[in-house]
Amino acid sequence: MTVLNEYLLSQHHISEQELGTQLSKLHSYQCLTLGKSPFDSGMVCLRLWKLWQHVRPNNFSRLHIIATAKEPLSQQQIQEVLAEHPEYDDLAQQLLAQYPPAISGIHRLIYPSERLTVDLCFGDAVDDLMVGQPPIINPEPVKSESLSFAVIGAGIAGLSIADAFTRRGYAITLIEQDEPLAGASGNPKALLLSKLPKLERVSNNLQTLGALSTARWWSYWAPNVVTHSGALLEASAEDLEKIKNYPDDMVQLLQPEDVQTRMELITPHAQMFMPRAIVINPKAIRDHVLSSAQVTLVKQHVAALHKSPDNHWLLLDSNGVCIAKKTHVIIANAKDSERLCPTLPPLTVIRGQMSWIESNSSSDFALGYGGYAVNDGEKLILGSSFMRDDMDLTLREGEHQSNLELFKQAFPKNAATLPHTHSWQGRVSLRALPRDSMPIVGEVSQMQGIYALTGLGSKGFSFAPLCAELLAAQIFEEALPLPTTLILALSAHRFIKKERIRKPYYTPPQDN
Repeated sequence: MTVLNEYLLSQHHISEQELGTQLSKLHSYQCLTLGKSPFDSGMVCLRLWKLWQHVRPNNFSRLHIIATAKEPLSQQQIQEVLAEHPEYDDLAQQLLAQYPPAISGIHRLIYPSERLTVDLCFGDAVDDLMVGQPPIINPEPVKSESLSFAVIGAGIAGLSIADAFTRRGYAITLIEQDEPLAGASGNPKALLLSKLPKLERVSNNLQTLGALSTARWWSYWAPNVVTHSGALLEASAEDLEKIKNYPDDMVQLLQPEDVQTRMELITPHAQMFMPRAIVINPKAIRDHVLSSAQVTLVKQHVAALHKSPDNHWLLLDSNGVCIAKKTHVIIANAKDSERLCPTLPPLTVIRGQMSWIESNSSSDFALGYGGYAVNDGEKLILGSSFMRDDMDLTLREGEHQSNLELFKQAFPKNAATLPHTHSWQGRVSLRALPRDSMPIVGEVSQMQGIYALTGLGSKGFSFAPLCAELLAAQIFEEALPLPTTLILALSAHRFIKKERIRKPYYTPPQDN
């Protein structure tokens, strides 16, 4: 009896041969989910992966493994264990390439060319798994020919949705009134860096989980998206208390002299070095997504949505001409989402101005403070202003100066070497936020078949890929990549007040 066969019989009451037969008979668009597999050293995942490679049919079917570890091993520990099994070296290297830090949370690993998804549920996230969930979920095949999808908006939200759906084999019509990345997602670089929450709260912190997901996926999926890894974040006394129990591959404390030695930066303050923070090139994501034969880009303005008698949605231009007819429409066009979907929560517009100048430093770096700075050897990029309810797209000298002042407060000696702001260049974009600053993800109220991924604010590159994966999982009824409490916090219905049924006041009987 093989090790895998023994495991499957003891944990899932199915033999290796029976599971292999089920996998080999999967239809296109069907996903077999193997739930609650103890992760331990990772060898169970690798053996299941090897079985999948041997029996998988040549179609759009997928395997989804959910593995759990209440006390997860670090990447170094996993690497040492896997080194003892050289016969799995190729798969082990792929597993390690996406292996997350050993902190609580649902960490989704996605291998598109393998048609494989692995959810590593660490720490507190193990408790959030559905009680009584069957170990093997093998849904009925989806009739893909009856489903059709359009996405309105080609910023990072729309591109992430297109990517999530095409990885599942579905075609997407991506509709953009301007050019892809014309809005807030179109800055030269994006820095994914955030303050860490208390460790016991990290499994429900969307920004941390989202930034880790974006870094993990895009580092693996495309070689030219991530342009720099690691960033400094100014440390307050509160931050120093929060990071005490985090692993070193999440955060390290650097003293000012260490910062100067490593990055040619002079600061009077201690800094947190975040190894998993990244700088990404948005255009590389755009090019990767649009290169898919499953994505059709249509440059049109969608003026209205109408439901047809055959239960499809008609996407109409300003003259009432039909641009597309689809069963499902996903709205991903920031503030303009409200115009198409009046039942969505209201969004506030935030103006942000980024500044850049020619770099005077040969050292690449990424910094977070009251603002942020990215130096790529060619440009020093500083950002970004935050002007609520301001829709003016004109560059302002005053906001260049504000960006400089924030940099000066954190790194005064480096700021003193920069030229006057008269010579600076920049870009203005508008972001949209709901009142609780959390994205809106899910089906729109009173509009069956219309979904939204919007309200990402300035954190689109941290939020969008993971939220798009959540939206796809909801639509196709798959295992979800986030805990229940966080999913409810993102719901498009979360601001709808429940109608209270008022009890009638007591009326005493009247004397005759």
